[in-house]
Amino acid sequence: LIESHAVNLEASLFWSIYFPFIEDLRRAEAEGIKDPSSGMEHLSLSVTVERLDFLNARALAWAAMSRFGLITEKQHPVIVPMFLKFWNEEYCARDGNVGHVQDLVSQREHEDEKSERVNMPKLLSAHLLVLASFRRPKKMTREPEVTSIILRLLSHRFGDIQKLALDCL
Repeated sequence: LIESHAVNLEASLFWSIYFPFIEDLRRAEAEGIKDPSSGMEHLSLSVTVERLDFLNARALAWAAMSRFGLITEKQHPVIVPMFLKFWNEEYCARDGNVGHVQDLVSQREHEDEKSERVNMPKLLSAHLLVLASFRRPKKMTREPEVTSIILRLLSHRFGDIQKLALDCL
């Protein structure tokens, strides 16, 4: 469905909806919002759930972009900074190998953090899928920074991420 909208809608209209949607998911997850319609009124969501997995929703939204790579690649001036923001502010901060979290939080918060750390490679994989769909990676915005991260990911502890990093090159 998303792919058909990306292909059939005018590019500026599609991206004016899709980029805010991805940003709203990131913000909702960061703020711990439990109501998926909160702050996303423009999307007319009628879902009522106890807790929506915003991290998984973000991974799916990013993975969807890899299915229409030619259209996505034209938006590299927006997508690459989003990836770098994710890498610097989220992935590196939550990755279990980067730092250890002192257990001073409640059991529930600790379980949420553990779940986020487990799902973080899934979100990283989705970001890498988008970058791997670019046909001219050397021409993307801030290419040296991205290439440095990709080269670092070639020695990641998960083989799937190593493969995706290689696909990005």
